[in-house]
Amino acid sequence: MKVFLIISCFAVGVLQIKAAPLNEEQKEKLASYHKHCLAESKVDEALVKEAKKGQISEDPAFKIYLNCFSQKIGFQDAKGVIQKDVFEQKIGKIVDDATLLEKIVNQCAVQQDNPVETSFYIEKCLHQVAPNIEIFKVNPDVVYVPNEKAQEAYIIHKDCALQFNHDEQEIDERRKKGTLFDNNKYRDYFFCFSKRQGFQNEDGQINRDGLINNVNQVVEDKAVIDRIVEKCNVQQDTAENTAFFLSKCLQENLPVYVELFPRDIPVPDEEAKQIIKNGRECLQETGVNRELVQKTRNGIFVEDPTLKEFAFCMGKKAGFINEAGDVQIDVLRKNTLKLIKDPVVVEKLVKLCGVKKETPQETSFYASKCFSKNSPGRLSITQFGALSSAQQAKASKLIKECFQESSVPNELVLKARKGNFSDDPLLKQYFLCVSTKAGVLSEAGEFNNDVIINDLTEIFNADEANSLVKKCAVKRGSPTETAFESFRCFYQNAPEVVPLF
Repeated sequence: MKVFLIISCFAVGVLQIKAAPLNEEQKEKLASYHKHCLAESKVDEALVKEAKKGQISEDPAFKIYLNCFSQKIGFQDAKGVIQKDVFEQKIGKIVDDATLLEKIVNQCAVQQDNPVETSFYIEKCLHQVAPNIEIFKVNPDVVYVPNEKAQEAYIIHKDCALQFNHDEQEIDERRKKGTLFDNNKYRDYFFCFSKRQGFQNEDGQINRDGLINNVNQVVEDKAVIDRIVEKCNVQQDTAENTAFFLSKCLQENLPVYVELFPRDIPVPDEEAKQIIKNGRECLQETGVNRELVQKTRNGIFVEDPTLKEFAFCMGKKAGFINEAGDVQIDVLRKNTLKLIKDPVVVEKLVKLCGVKKETPQETSFYASKCFSKNSPGRLSITQFGALSSAQQAKASKLIKECFQESSVPNELVLKARKGNFSDDPLLKQYFLCVSTKAGVLSEAGEFNNDVIINDLTEIFNADEANSLVKKCAVKRGSPTETAFESFRCFYQNAPEVVPLF
């Protein structure tokens, strides 16, 4: 939506301020900034709320809050100096009019006597020149770690949480909300994670080179890297306390929000349906083993000729490559932008992955591996059987509910997703919960075949769906056994059902 702003009663033109929708990570990061700056400044939160309505207080604590927030979003550095390039870049994302943008930068990005007065001046100036711009909603930069590195970090996270009997999901939620450092219970986890990531050595000493290399993955400015390293490279009295200090220091001083763990890049519903259709057709045309395709979703690309044919088939149907094996760069760029909204990231991916190889099959296979490895999330050209956004939301909701209701250990479900179905009563109860909430099984253990077939035909043709139902939707001795065995059967015969649990 466009918000039209008259900047003075004498204005003869109408200037445009565009809304800049924030994703969940950005919203959570802003919320964590707000919480941190409230605590640091001890300001009355009512003054912050009033400022959002245009009532800007002269209260000293509010000025300190603004200075804290301004540094967090990158308008000022740690010494309070205005980062003019950052200011212009961020304001430029929400201002359409070049003349207005130039006016805002020239009038508002002006250093004052001290850092606190500078941030206060910026806020007052923005309100006067462009009152529809709200500093508290300026887009915080979010950096998504390349998928391969994110997968590695996630494995380390899970291992360290399990080693010290911590709830991995709780840690991740606290990390996103900025509350991870509110108590000392995770110090052992931090040291484990820090060692595995190369921030610290086994004896707890900070590995300066490892620290620099890791920071350099998300920050390019050498001066910023040097400042962060100088501030955070401080040994504490114990290895665990050093890890805690280092982790907290990095979170508070990195000029970006780092989404460290893998994420699923949402696929628009129409694109998801087309991918499913293409995947089904390419499975039939190439005769590729379904398990090989399933492995590509986890970044495992087996050197198999039928898998390469499958990648070529998918690439042709998506328009990324022609019959002669020439990469259609414009199509690749356009379609990738539908999924990843950052043009800079997309351009890097296109240049890195859209490379012609010896054969069309090798070109397609390379592109698939390249996208899987380097995308900022789980994205693959060979993806098929993807859930639509509505299906993802529904699956996520019932999975969360069934985890809570069954009390199943997380590692048992993770193993099942890889094909290892443990004979455990809690896991069986979990599958019963998922089945009943999804409407495919009644409390008495009776299958609703119409619902199952309807879901399966999103991925398979009618004959395949009916064959799977006949084979796997078989009633057992009890509802829990029925649910458990049906999930195991569906997994063995159609691993595409994994996203459903």
